[in-house]
Amino acid sequence: MECLGQRIIDFGEKVSGANVVKVAGNFMITASMEMMAEAYTLAEKNGLDRAQVADFFGTTLFSAPIFQNYGKLIANKQFQPVGFKTKLGFKDARLTLKIAQASLTPMPTAMLVHNRLQAAVAKGWGESDWVEGVSRGVSEDAGV
Repeated sequence: MECLGQRIIDFGEKVSGANVVKVAGNFMITASMEMMAEAYTLAEKNGLDRAQVADFFGTTLFSAPIFQNYGKLIANKQFQPVGFKTKLGFKDARLTLKIAQASLTPMPTAMLVHNRLQAAVAKGWGESDWVEGVSRGVSEDAGV
């Protein structure tokens, strides 16, 4: 395992802990993508260059790889090549809600991204990158 990853972190004896960490991470990514898509669409609807806004945030307040990398894809509406399919993001969103329900953990943002990904799959974007599944839905909702 040490050869394959950056480091090994032990989350305890229960194997299910690793599953929770995986779906929690993917939830954080999709929630971040939703937030960026909404912000950049708001900028676009108000006459700003969404790529310039993404660059600003990616180099100031949100200077982390997820905001720089996904932010650039979302801002530029760059959906190719497919890295992680929307249908797989939707599967993880369903798992997130299942775990949340079983542990009585309210997750309203998880419900929002679940619905966004479900709509994307329903529209036939299941094989598309999850950036498209989230970002395109936000743009279409806003009429851009």
